[in-house]
Amino acid sequence: MGPAPGLVVYDTEFHSFWFYTGSEWMEVLSGFIRAISDADQDTKIDVEQTTDKDTIRFMTDGTEYLKMAGIRIEVLNTGGSIFIGEGAGRNDELTNNGNVAVGRATVSNPTNHGLLVAVGDSALFQSQAFGNTAVGSRA
Repeated sequence: MGPAPGLVVYDTEFHSFWFYTGSEWMEVLSGFIRAISDADQDTKIDVEQTTDKDTIRFMTDGTEYLKMAGIRIEVLNTGGSIFIGEGAGRNDELTNNGNVAVGRATVSNPTNHGLLVAVGDSALFQSQAFGNTAVGSRA
């Protein structure tokens, strides 16, 4: 029978606390943590790539998509598009489209989809034009 999950111990050799997850021991860290990441470290939040840069970077699957620097929030590697909402821009191939979609399922299934601005639930859901603007539910 192994240790109980959640057990915390102090290691006198390493001078740190450790807790048991139920399958492995993990060190309880303190001080400054530079990044939060998944197991293979290709999805992470990085707070200090270089000394005193004061930038927060958000990466998924090894690609940086969002950066917070000072008063700016920058969306990166999306072909100049910004998608906010469940399913927004779902089928965009992230080339230089320059779309802005805010709301659930906005700009989700366009056939000719460049320079679109859509705000509202399902706005420009199946747009077949280039350069449209739509505001409102299903507009």
